[in-house]
Formats: sequence, structure tokens, C-alpha cells
Amino acid sequence: MKPYVGILLTSLLLFGCSATQKEAEQDLRDPSVELKQTSIRNSTAIDDDTCYKYQRSLLHENLQDDYDRLYGALLHHEASVLLDCSVPYVMTLFDAVTFDHPELFWSNYEYNYKESEDKKSVTLYPSYAYDKKESAALQKQVDAVASPLLQKAREKQGDYEKVKFLYDWIIDHTDYVNKEENNQNMLSVLLDQEAVCAGYSKSFKYLLDQLDIPNAVILVQVIENPDEYHVVNMVQMDKAWYYLDPTFGDIKIEKSYANYRYAYFGMTSEEMENIYTPQQEIKKQQL
Repeated sequence: MKPYVGILLTSLLLFGCSATQKEAEQDLRDPSVELKQTSIRNSTAIDDDTCYKYQRSLLHENLQDDYDRLYGALLHHEASVLLDCSVPYVMTLFDAVTFDHPELFWSNYEYNYKESEDKKSVTLYPSYAYDKKESAALQKQVDAVASPLLQKAREKQGDYEKVKFLYDWIIDHTDYVNKEENNQNMLSVLLDQEAVCAGYSKSFKYLLDQLDIPNAVILVQVIENPDEYHVVNMVQMDKAWYYLDPTFGDIKIEKSYANYRYAYFGMTSEEMENIYTPQQEIKKQQL
């Protein structure tokens, strides 16, 4: 392995509703077909995971194997993980895993890496905001908030009413505040009740995952401000795909208007694309 150790921030850090991206200098290349052995626990942890993994589905098959290893490493607070891809793909993988898995709130979105001599693999050294003991204690606090909320949601009739209930709860219990601590994770909503778009969207996904409602966090740009990166939620309600933005539902429209928040609830793909430019493949509304 090369002695050089680089420090990277994951490619998507959403401050306010903007993203900062650091482009790798290396040319993109196909990931290695040969799969190297890493921790068995890391590569099989995905088998026990039941959340809707939309970001994983968008990856090349070989990158999906790396996704599984990275997920297992972050899940277990591993100090390192071997990935069979070149450096530029690491940022894509990190974002895919953390978008699909908001429950990994202890991930600090920062990591070191060592690149192999042939530049076909990378050893990643993740950074964690909380250790295992701290994470377990925080998860108990999350459960204390989420469990009664989810129980009320399960009493609703149909996906639409369940999703609407959670959408309303997030907006009613969250203030839009651009702050440092927990800026990118679900704790910002469920515990701190102060969040930016990443917190709104990831908290929403976490709650919907507990109800087994297919959903995903989607990266977009705001058309009226092309420099503004943002995230919205893609949610399946009653077998059709819709788009929701609890952040804009909370802050974009004058709250004296009746039902102001629902301008950003249940948007079709066509309606969504009148406001945002998706930065990845999305599910189109089937009419």
C-alpha cells in the first residue's frame, strides 16, 4: 500500500440546503472485478438489513459489493474496511450508504484512506461522531421518541395517511436551523428538533423505513437557484411513487396560507421536476 494517507470529506455535506463537493483528481475507472476478502461480518451484514436501499440499486453490481462492506463497517464502528474500487468511487459509495441508512447517525462523514499501488482498491478509515456506547445511548433516546410516534402512524389507514402523519409531525416539531452538531443526521430532528434539509429528509426516511414503506433520499438542485443542492424524499404510496420535501414544506411558503406545507407533499415526478433538477435517476410517476 502507498504510505500516503489522504483526508476526504464525503462528497455531499448539506449545509443549509447547499452541498460542498470535493472532486478527486484521479480519472474514473471501472472497479476491479476481482473481489478481495474483507470481514465476513461486513459483507453479510446487509442480509439482515430490511430498509429500502434505492441508492444501492443505482450502483454497478461490483460497487454493490463494496457498498455492503462499507455498510457493515459503519454499522459495527469498524476502524477500517477494504473496498475494491478506485478513490473517486469512495465518495459515491459513502453517500449511497448514508442516504440509504440514516440510522448510521454516528458516521462523521469524514475519513482517511490508503490507495493500493495499482489504484484498484482503497482501504478506508472511517471517522465516528459517537463511539459504540454513546451511539447505543442515543439510539435509546431516539426509540423513546420514535416508538410512540410510529405506533400512532400504524393506526392510520393506508400509506397516504401514514406518510402525511409523519410529514406533519416533522414539520410541527422541527425548526430550520443551520448548526454544527448533528447537522447531517436524523438526531437533528428526532432529538434536537433543529435541522437543515439533510436532517429533515433522513429523519423522514428513518421513520418510513420502520413502517416498511419504500422510500429514498434523492439529491437534487433547486431550479430557481442552480448553485443550491438539496435533498427530497421519494416515497411509494399505494403503489405509486411521489415526491415530498418536508424542508421546503416548513420554510418556503408563508405560513399564514392554509395548507401551505402541502405544496411540497405528494408531488408527481413532473411536478417535482418543475421545482428541482434530480442529480440521479428517479422513479417516474405512472399515470
